[in-house]
Amino acid sequence: MLDDLNRDNYQSDLPTGKAKIPKFLYITVIFLLILILFIFGFNLYLKKTKEIKNSQTTNQTDSTLISSQEAVNITKKTQSWISSQKNEEGIYRFGCECLDEFCQQCKQSVYSPRVIPFVLWSKFKYAESSSNFNDFVKEVELSQNSVKEHSLQYSGWNCKLLYETWKSDSLSQTTKDQIKNICIKSEYEFEDGLKLPSNLDQTLLTNIKNIKTNKPLSEVSNQDQLKNFFYNNSFLVSEMVTRHLWSEITHYVYLESNLSETDLAKIYFDKALKGYFLKEKLGVKENAVLGIAAIDMYKLTKDETYLDFSKYLLNLKPEIGNNSSYNLIYQALLARELAIVSQDKSYESIFKTTVSNIVKYNKSNSYQEGAFKAPSEAFYLTENSLISGLISML
Repeated sequence: MLDDLNRDNYQSDLPTGKAKIPKFLYITVIFLLILILFIFGFNLYLKKTKEIKNSQTTNQTDSTLISSQEAVNITKKTQSWISSQKNEEGIYRFGCECLDEFCQQCKQSVYSPRVIPFVLWSKFKYAESSSNFNDFVKEVELSQNSVKEHSLQYSGWNCKLLYETWKSDSLSQTTKDQIKNICIKSEYEFEDGLKLPSNLDQTLLTNIKNIKTNKPLSEVSNQDQLKNFFYNNSFLVSEMVTRHLWSEITHYVYLESNLSETDLAKIYFDKALKGYFLKEKLGVKENAVLGIAAIDMYKLTKDETYLDFSKYLLNLKPEIGNNSSYNLIYQALLARELAIVSQDKSYESIFKTTVSNIVKYNKSNSYQEGAFKAPSEAFYLTENSLISGLISML
């Protein structure tokens, strides 16, 4: 009896039917489900937020760029101002240095054939954008009068700018010959006693490395001269390389020391490097001008060191000149050349943004309508020609 009662009591304590799941397991499962849903929702939120931000960034970037129609309107006005700087003989003046803050009047005008390569490059790029070369061809023909009896004194880039126009398939051989004639007529002043140093090729590569690592350059003398003539020396590099690569040009030889254009390009790039290193303040323009010279040295030597150096100089972020239209000209030109040489589309993007900023930072003037203002109270033809050409490429 006792055994039966004990058996019944024992059996009544045993679970019947399905096994009972503890409550804490339910709680755990529900918690995990909530956690998974939360994580999924949060990730979805982050993704959407990122997409919105990217969209906003893209829209902001696009809104800062000049539209094609804006570019056309701006270049028309700038070209009109450029044409207003020409006298009856077809010779241009250097621009307008203002006599008052409103620039109603300019100082006495100085007219010179030296600026014609910049004007021609500008008009060529404008002609390309409209596919109408009639005015450009007339301008080239007119320019022959100014260089017929007088050589064209070197002024920045001459042959470098003209070479691009000469290569165009849209021009007749007659026009090409006239363009070539302007380059042939270009004269350069070199320092006395120039010599080709031994191991110059290796010295140049070493000095490039030293600049990038902020180390002293070797054999730096005549410091003031190197600093003062930095731009001139950099431009000369490009001129000599262009004349060397332009097979139609009778190559220049510096007779005093029997130096070829290749020799001169290397000598002056060495001077440009040293002048750059010695400058107390380096800005957008300095970086870009040297970077363009480095690209031309790459074209000459095919050494990737020069190309990498030009990229390095473009990527530097100096504080000086970032908001000056005139300084940004050279940054845009460097980005454009890098885009062409490297076939990297990212440089095309930098080019477009920089050109748009040139317009953004310009201080317009109703008395010099269409012209872009210098940091001083002046409107110069060389810079306005370059700006017009750059905008035409947008």
